[in-house]
Amino acid sequence: MTGGVYSAECAMKLTLARTAVQPSQVTSTVSPSAICGSIASLEYDDDVDRLHESVSRARVFAGYAGWGTGQLEDEIEEEAWFIEPALPADVFSADPERLWSTVLERMGDQYRLLARMPDDPRMN
Repeated sequence: MTGGVYSAECAMKLTLARTAVQPSQVTSTVSPSAICGSIASLEYDDDVDRLHESVSRARVFAGYAGWGTGQLEDEIEEEAWFIEPALPADVFSADPERLWSTVLERMGDQYRLLARMPDDPRMN
């Protein structure tokens, strides 16, 4: 793993709220900040016995990568990242192993070649 702080001991838990989450409508079950549409993070102090009332799905992502202050913004400005708005469906993709390729495909023609490259370029 290169770049950023990395920890395999952390996890991010994302949920799909039964209805769109607006900051003014937040309950104790859903994080105060909606991430994308009805997607929100699940917090440690959430009442798991009441989750079914407000959450229809959840997915846990293992690992964490972080950046120093301003580092990510600098890397974006240097065009070191491909930027594409997330779609709520991305979080619960039925084929998460192909998500990178799926997003590149929807970015258009100039990214399709990258989307179709094998993990090991020698296998091309």
